[in-house]
Amino acid sequence: MKRFKNILLVVDPELKDDTVLEWAVALAENNQARLTVISVIEGIPTDSGIDRYGVEPDKLQSAMIEARLQQLESLIEPARERVGVSTKVLTGTPFLDIVRKHLQWVNGLMDDLATWVGKDALDYVKPQMHLLKGNAKDEIPRLAGELQVDLIVMGTLARAGIPGFIMGNTAETILNRIDCSVLAVKPDGFVTPVMLEH
Repeated sequence: MKRFKNILLVVDPELKDDTVLEWAVALAENNQARLTVISVIEGIPTDSGIDRYGVEPDKLQSAMIEARLQQLESLIEPARERVGVSTKVLTGTPFLDIVRKHLQWVNGLMDDLATWVGKDALDYVKPQMHLLKGNAKDEIPRLAGELQVDLIVMGTLARAGIPGFIMGNTAETILNRIDCSVLAVKPDGFVTPVMLEH
């Protein structure tokens, strides 16, 4: 059963441990998904004063981006035989750019929803978007309490092992921390591991 189509991995190529990359590649391979590997470097302010030394900030920034891109390419080269991989180097504050990468994704989902239900229906419902930062197990119950929601709808994936094998560990943890109803949606093709006795 394929669960993912596009996987985003944020890495620091200067770190020598490639375990996370190997996991991402295996996940992409098992799901026949595309893998995008990005790295974020600090931007050089135009008023940094570095031009006093005969170095143009934009040229230095371009050189830094190119160097980091070469590091990324070297890092993911062995994976290219197994999965489709693309690389990208972003400039700015790392966590801010990643939050931007998630915001674009959420906006894309909202566009898909507008296409699916129609703009009139979406304007009538007036959905509000909340992009939370933190652990889902903590932040979803916090926001649900703050908004006094009656129902949470969430997609769930059960992992191997006994804990969380019906709903998934995250969903079951959230269930124990909220006072409202939950509608758990399984992916297409899901088959329950629970069998009724005859």
